[in-house]
Amino acid sequence: MTLPEILNDWHDASYIIEAMGKPYAPAPVPNGMPRYRAAGCCHYNSWRACTADPRLHYVEGLARVPGINGDWLVGHAWVTLDGVHAIDLTWRGARKRAHASRSLDAATEYYGVEIPHADVTRLYVENGGPYLCLADWYRSEAA
Repeated sequence: MTLPEILNDWHDASYIIEAMGKPYAPAPVPNGMPRYRAAGCCHYNSWRACTADPRLHYVEGLARVPGINGDWLVGHAWVTLDGVHAIDLTWRGARKRAHASRSLDAATEYYGVEIPHADVTRLYVENGGPYLCLADWYRSEAA
């Protein structure tokens, strides 16, 4: 995936994703895995799943999603069991209206960075809850 320049609030994260990220292949949600699906809460859904199942790893990055006007990249969080496959607990193939001119199908491609669950939890506690924490995590690792 070639990452285009994206909005300013994603600038640091997009640089980190391009420098440290890797591709993940879409995978179905395994049988018996919790099905968190709060719309617009991918960071929380993924963190919550990792809290419930220590086999899971939290990933933040970009998902390529087919839209009415062509593919587009969406900042997103998901989990992985093996570091290769993206398990999307938020979208899971459901078609959702994201905007009058776009709708979301299941992502066709994922590209992201795994963040240790303990670090995500620490950042959530320090900053008052779930959010895009990739840039803050990177800065804390570099310090």
